[in-house]
Amino acid sequence: MTITVKRLVGHEIPEGLRHPLVAELWAVSINGEVYQYCSTEAEAFGLQAALEEAEEARRPKFSGPGM
Repeated sequence: MTITVKRLVGHEIPEGLRHPLVAELWAVSINGEVYQYCSTEAEAFGLQAALEEAEEARRPKFSGPGM
């Protein structure tokens, strides 16, 4: 799973989320599909870290050749 964060400004901001007070948004995507929009860079990278940790916890753990 690939999780990315992209800063959106101006016309990159989806029309439904545009507002005179919104100068930028951050899009957090999973495998190229937007998962969530965040209002701050810190929020976006925090979400990315949380998603990566959840994915790591979900993966099966192998303890060695005895399995």
